[in-house]
Amino acid sequence: MTKGDVRIAIIGCGAVAELAHLPAAARVHGGRVTLLIDPNAARREQLARAFKIALTAGEAKECPDAFDAAIVAAPHALHAPIALQLAALGKSILVEKPLAHTSAACDAMIDAASKHNVLLGVGLMRRFLRSHRFVREILASGVFGAVRSFEFAEGSVYYWPVASDFFFRKESAGGGVLVDTGAHTLDSLLQWLGPVQDVEYFDDAEGGVEANCLMKLRMRSGATGTVELSRTRRLRNTAIITLDHAVLEVSLASNELKLSLPHHPFVVGGPIVNREQPNAIQDYLDVMTEQLQDWIDAISRGSRPFVDGRSAAASVQLIEQCYEQRQPLALPWDDMAVPATEVVR
Repeated sequence: MTKGDVRIAIIGCGAVAELAHLPAAARVHGGRVTLLIDPNAARREQLARAFKIALTAGEAKECPDAFDAAIVAAPHALHAPIALQLAALGKSILVEKPLAHTSAACDAMIDAASKHNVLLGVGLMRRFLRSHRFVREILASGVFGAVRSFEFAEGSVYYWPVASDFFFRKESAGGGVLVDTGAHTLDSLLQWLGPVQDVEYFDDAEGGVEANCLMKLRMRSGATGTVELSRTRRLRNTAIITLDHAVLEVSLASNELKLSLPHHPFVVGGPIVNREQPNAIQDYLDVMTEQLQDWIDAISRGSRPFVDGRSAAASVQLIEQCYEQRQPLALPWDDMAVPATEVVR
């Protein structure tokens, strides 16, 4: 890297670029967005005006000298081909989750980054939540004993203000709620509880993309539990982790944690605070900014980012394993179906 700010291109001008990456870029040090890339000229020009970005293009190869590194926020199916092109151009990369559709594509991206000596980071910003870091450290320490069981439940009626329909097309998204929200949820599961030994997977895809799914898991550690995800129902949106000597309940998407002890009537918890900044509330834009700052700093130092390609590939492998052994999910209304012989004609 030459001296000065890291010049960043954002590839994909959808909702995550508008609501997360561009606002976060305005808050970081040592990096600035210089280029917006999207095949939709009207959309990229709209964001360029809103965020005062001087240069836009339809493809990265049109202006390779205008940026040093790129955030890939394009549809999931394009992550691997775009990242391979960027690596060949010598550009460091931050890829939105999931890293890619398949384990093979993840490996190709990781190998290309290594071959061309560029940095590959992944947008799994929940790892920057203080509560998630705290859980990882507490579980690793063994202070409350071993994990015995767990229940992850994350769901809401889908509300993300998408700029296109790629999330709902199997060929572009690669799947539904499991590959979207689940990329975050399963990353947390694997970061906290380690590798999976066995998994059963059920969803309601029926040839399309799933809106609801359920996983039954046994971890290599021996802990057993479930992961439930939904795009149509509001679920608890926490992970409950039962250990020998405590129960942790951690919010999956925000900085909140509760802890209870056996034989004690009290539950303690709330936002996890930093002693040096006790009044700082960590919200969505805060963690997106921390993620971006970490990536920029890693580029400048020539070090690994907090979330690198190899660790992010683990959740893709689990998602791939689930899809390979998909079973139909039992839905509440299935038992209400009227037998064909009873249909009034």
